[in-house]
Amino acid sequence: LRANPRGSVASRMPAWLTFRRSAALNVVMPTCLREGEMQRRNDAWLYSPSDLIKFLENEAVTWLDRYDKERPGQLISEADSPEERLIQTAGEQHESEVLQQFISEGRDVADLRGAPDALESTLRAMNGGREIIYQARLEHGDFAGYADFLMRVDGVSELGSWHYEVWATKLARSLKTCFAIQC
Repeated sequence: LRANPRGSVASRMPAWLTFRRSAALNVVMPTCLREGEMQRRNDAWLYSPSDLIKFLENEAVTWLDRYDKERPGQLISEADSPEERLIQTAGEQHESEVLQQFISEGRDVADLRGAPDALESTLRAMNGGREIIYQARLEHGDFAGYADFLMRVDGVSELGSWHYEVWATKLARSLKTCFAIQC
C-alpha cells in the first residue's frame, strides 16, 4: 500500500490503484467505488462508500440499514419518489452512453456486469492488462463496491508495466462533497 498524495479519505490504497482528478470527456469523474449496500460476509460486514456517506450524514440511517439487513421484513422502506427514479434512470443512461462511447472508439473493454465471480473476474482482467474494465468489483478491508470503470495507465506496478485509475460516471455539473468521500 502507498499513501494517496491527495490526502483523501482513501489515504491508503493498493499500489496498482491510483486516482486522478479530472473531468475527461466532461462526463467521467474519478471516484473510488460505485454506490452499493452493506453486505454480510461470514461473521463480518462489508461497507460501501455510500454507507460511509450515509453514516456521516446521519448515523441513525446506517444503523437502520443494518437492522433491516439483520431482521428482514421488520422495517418498511419508502418507495423512491418519481423525481428520484427519474434521476436514477438518467444516471444509468449516462453511464451506458459513456460505455458505448468507449466501445465505439474500439477500446478494449471488459464488461463485468452481472459476473457471478465479480472480484475474481476483475482480478483476471487487471492481470491480463485489459484497457478498460467496466463494473469492476473492488474490496479492501471492511469496504467493498463496484467501480464504474477501471482505466489502465502506464506505470510500473505489481501487475506489470501498467496500473489502473478508478473512474465513475457522474451526471453532475460540479463535484459534490460525497464524491470526495468516494475517492
